[in-house]
Amino acid sequence: MKITTKIIFALFLFGLSVNAQEKENFDKMLILGKWTIYATTEIKNGKELESLCNSCPEVTFSSDRFAKIKFPNGKVETYVWRIENEKLMFMSANQTESPKFDSEYSIKLNKKKDFLEMELTENNKNYYYTLRK
Repeated sequence: MKITTKIIFALFLFGLSVNAQEKENFDKMLILGKWTIYATTEIKNGKELESLCNSCPEVTFSSDRFAKIKFPNGKVETYVWRIENEKLMFMSANQTESPKFDSEYSIKLNKKKDFLEMELTENNKNYYYTLRK
């Protein structure tokens, strides 16, 4: 009886591990493609102040772990990206003097009816970016 219980428990833990890995891989696949920064939301005095973007940067995530950010003025910054423990990390891949997004962000993906939305919150900051594709 004890052996059967141990086997069932081990299979249960293995199943949880596989599901967690599948979820992580699924989320990584969702991030691929072209996104537009839709808004920046600042949190001030407990209130969220959303600023919609008129002329918005585009972020393209590719499967080779590079992300290109194209700004409205035509400037392009290239980053190496990775997702680990629900954090998105950007590291500048080119010699930009002050890369805008070289940081670590908490990431949330939300499926909406007509689009996919991603929220990126930089650690220890009082704002987050909303991207859509």
